[in-house]
Amino acid sequence: MESLKNIFDDIKTKDSVAFDLFYKEYFRLIYSIAFSISKNEATSYDVVQNIMVKLFVLEPEKFPHKNELSWLYTVVKNETLQVIRKEKENANVDDIENISIQHSDIDEFVDMDSYYSMIKSLNDIQKQIVTLKVIGGLKHKEIAKLLNMPIGTVQWTYNYAAAKLRAKYLNLFIIIGILGSSFVYKLYKDLNAESMGGIGIASTPSVSKLTIALGAAFTCTLIITSIYLKNI
Repeated sequence: MESLKNIFDDIKTKDSVAFDLFYKEYFRLIYSIAFSISKNEATSYDVVQNIMVKLFVLEPEKFPHKNELSWLYTVVKNETLQVIRKEKENANVDDIENISIQHSDIDEFVDMDSYYSMIKSLNDIQKQIVTLKVIGGLKHKEIAKLLNMPIGTVQWTYNYAAAKLRAKYLNLFIIIGILGSSFVYKLYKDLNAESMGGIGIASTPSVSKLTIALGAAFTCTLIITSIYLKNI
């Protein structure tokens, strides 16, 4: 990853290449900070958009001279709180500027509604640390620096939260097992019934709507659970 200091130095000169590089390499971090505070996907995207606009028009002397990552965290945190306040005051507040933001980086990673549903049992600091680690891709040392916490506390909090989530989602594996076995049994019954229906008439094997629904539920539950547990 390119040094944030070097990128900021180039952005000061309105270098569009540096601006694109900043978006490419720090989008996930900005989004994860915003999401760890707002717990809302749309709000987090709005924050990313606003930050990109403000950095592009920011006067060169207002960029940080040191601790660039901590400065960026503070800027994103403050912008997130400001957006949340505006949303509460007026649900129809217009965007600062209409900038095209591609969402694929996060959308392909994990469905954020499902992700937040999974972590909602954690307390606020646990949610923030897990999100910065899982979504932002930060190391424990970087998270400790951003949150001004001892690295040992960050590691303990993250490991405790991860263990708590793993224990919680053991129940999901039970559900997955039940759905899987029900799907296989129902599929077998459907196909067996089809084969017993007659011989000599060309037909395409069919399955019931219940079988399709069981298969879809089994697949979705398995995918969401495996993606999340893999990344914690």
